[in-house]
Amino acid sequence: NTAPLLIEEKLQHLFSSFFSDLARATNNIPNDISNSICQKFYLSVNDSIVDLINM
Repeated sequence: NTAPLLIEEKLQHLFSSFFSDLARATNNIPNDISNSICQKFYLSVNDSIVDLINM
């Protein structure tokens, strides 16, 4: 079954694009704040993906 690999590939592209855009947009935000935002986002997405996998 190649579906999980396809989903993983699409997610990689999505997050690559998102973080590239985010990096450009946050050049003027202090590192501590942007790191905190990214960490919270990562944890939220990670929890969601784990929930999807466990379904």
